[in-house]
Amino acid sequence: MSIPTTSQNQHQKHLTVGLTLVLITMAYNTIEMFLALWAGYHDRSVSLEAFGLDSIIEWALGAVLVWRLVTEARGADEECVEQLERRANWWAGVVFYALAAIIAVSSAVTLWTRTESNPSPLGIGLAVASVVIMPVIAIAKKRIGTSVGSEALKAEASCTWVCAYMSATLLVGLLVTKFLGWWWADPLAALGILYWIVGEGREAFDRAAGRDTCCGCSGD
Repeated sequence: MSIPTTSQNQHQKHLTVGLTLVLITMAYNTIEMFLALWAGYHDRSVSLEAFGLDSIIEWALGAVLVWRLVTEARGADEECVEQLERRANWWAGVVFYALAAIIAVSSAVTLWTRTESNPSPLGIGLAVASVVIMPVIAIAKKRIGTSVGSEALKAEASCTWVCAYMSATLLVGLLVTKFLGWWWADPLAALGILYWIVGEGREAFDRAAGRDTCCGCSGD
């Protein structure tokens, strides 16, 4: 009897760690959202604004996963939860695609009007922090997800990798704009972020349909 009890306790411990990692990600997404939107407005950077808007959706998806993990930790029946999660993913896919349309139009207008951005140390620092922090969290989520056999947490880990790739795209665009003076690099970076956002939207619809996904990420 001691083995199953020990195993169950270990499972609950891993679920708690996984939940903590998701909450940390949500807290970081909150800070990321406000800083990116403020810096994007201040610097006239469409790529930073796109990054900040994406953080809002990532936070919402994190909240859905928190709900699911708490339900799993309590040992409740997940059939109803999975149905609601699929519905949440469907709406997330709609919002991702709507966001993609907004970014595409904003980038096109920026390119057409030749609006020059002036990346600040805050925007660049935020991109650097995300490039460093997101992979660490993604690796930890994948490890815990594997330990508890949670496909939801492993999918979340893959999505965190996508955030890291998105951050790298943002960083390159900001650095090129800042130090090389290529004004078109910022809207081009926004279009690069658009690639990841469309992928996230497609994966959200796949999850809503009950198909296995990895957020278009090869980092897992």
